[in-house]
Amino acid sequence: MKTHMELSAAQESTLGKCLYKFYYQRNSFGLKPGGASLRLEGYPHNGGEHTLYGVGEKEECVAFLQLFGEEFPTVKEMCDSLVASIQNGATSVKPDRKWIRNE
Repeated sequence: MKTHMELSAAQESTLGKCLYKFYYQRNSFGLKPGGASLRLEGYPHNGGEHTLYGVGEKEECVAFLQLFGEEFPTVKEMCDSLVASIQNGATSVKPDRKWIRNE
């Protein structure tokens, strides 16, 4: 069964600022685990928010979230929480509101 991740956030939120860097300041699609079939889609500045969606095998989503948390330490706690949810059987995850609202 595939796991779905929704990492969309207001552009001035903690996660939104990381997504900005993901799209504009780093070659961050390299965060995708090597050889993985993980599908990532999204857009920067999609009407006041940055959007990122991912669909893949459980292990691929866990690996991506771990890499994302290492690359962007300000959201590592959020990534760890999503990883725990996936490892506990969740097939669809998204961050708590504190990560996606404008600061």
